[in-house]
Amino acid sequence: MRTALVLSGLALSLVACEEAGSAAPEVSADALTVGSVDVELVVNNGAETSRSKTVSLTLVSDNPGELAEVCISNTETCTDWQPYANTIRWTMAGEGPREVFAWVATMDGEESAEPLVASIWVDSTKPVDGMVTAVRTGGRVSLSWDGYMDAGSGISRYKVVYSVGGAPASCSVGTPLYAGPLSSASHKMPVMGTGYGYRVCAIDDAGNMSTGSTTVVSG
Repeated sequence: MRTALVLSGLALSLVACEEAGSAAPEVSADALTVGSVDVELVVNNGAETSRSKTVSLTLVSDNPGELAEVCISNTETCTDWQPYANTIRWTMAGEGPREVFAWVATMDGEESAEPLVASIWVDSTKPVDGMVTAVRTGGRVSLSWDGYMDAGSGISRYKVVYSVGGAPASCSVGTPLYAGPLSSASHKMPVMGTGYGYRVCAIDDAGNMSTGSTTVVSG
């Protein structure tokens, strides 16, 4: 058995897990040895991005019972030493690529000379919408879009939805037509002589979805 030391609120909690096939989160920082204790730091279970500045921190240790205190900071200095107990959440300083630093101390009074460092990209901003073009040929509509931008974590995919008559009010409603990284899609109109509206939304790496741009094709 090994034990993971989890920070998720204002304290630390111990989580037991099997050595083989362990469900402990993937480590996203270098290991640190303090005395005879190995410790690793993880942000949001190893995720690369977060839509919120508030994140969960996890310390994974081979001997958490020997750890007495921890000091967490958004800078390379720290003075706020606290005993670990239950659940802690941490607020990163701003958006963009951010680092969090952690120092630990053992029951014997040994402190880490250097901090553990883990990073995550904080991005709570929606992508900026571009332009959508629709060309109807017979019973098929060819859609294309460009000009979508995201200055944060970057656009990872698009979502296209449609409805009869006008465009859907958002990309959370309407009938899904396409989801993926391409900048075009084709729709075989199920009812000839009927108009259709389309909405194209961009989704960034952090999961933020834009409002979407729309276009309508008459029947």
